[in-house]
Amino acid sequence: MEEYLTVKELIERIKMAPQTIYNKISSKKRKEFLPQIHYVKISRKKILFKWSAILQWMERPMLENESKREIPLKETKPIVLDELEEAALKEEPSPSINRIRI
Repeated sequence: MEEYLTVKELIERIKMAPQTIYNKISSKKRKEFLPQIHYVKISRKKILFKWSAILQWMERPMLENESKREIPLKETKPIVLDELEEAALKEEPSPSINRIRI
């Protein structure tokens, strides 16, 4: 028999904030919890979650969604140092900087 949990019971088991759970239901961009798969609405205010579906959701590979989204890399321009900056980089640090006081 399927085990159903209230929002309160679910947040106790998976240690998420209630608002996070509601966001996963109602996000317009990306719903993570789908009706009739992850949860059932009994009334306007009563939602029951299918524990087996939530377990499957938690055990999914974390990179599943990440691999679909490619992040383009920005081209970078080379850094041009002026003469003073180049000289400062070539200088050795003074001995007082390298000393460790105990």
